[in-house]
Amino acid sequence: MTATARPGVPIEKVERAIFAELDKVASKGVTQAELDKVIKQARAQFVYAMDGVMNVGGWLGQLEMVASYKMYDTFLDNLMKVTRDDIRRVAEKYLRETNRTVGWFIPTNGSAPRARRGGHA
Repeated sequence: MTATARPGVPIEKVERAIFAELDKVASKGVTQAELDKVIKQARAQFVYAMDGVMNVGGWLGQLEMVASYKMYDTFLDNLMKVTRDDIRRVAEKYLRETNRTVGWFIPTNGSAPRARRGGHA
């Protein structure tokens, strides 16, 4: 999961909101409308990503990192099999506080070293 905080919004507040939502999904699950919306979005992203060899290559690489590039052939079929109970069960098992690795990236507002043009830094 990722989130971007608006200027002035404490990162801790964003983190608490994410954790609260994860806990809610693990304890109560999602509604059918939420599941339908996510499946529709995921299908659209998958189909859109097939526009071009580079995009297909990116998908194959990501799938290989997760399990196997062979998932590409069955991705949409498997996506359509996901149920509300699956989401709750998986969230309950894997999205627990003890399984989280949290990192914050806080920009330095341009104070990082910059490369010089036409020479060595």
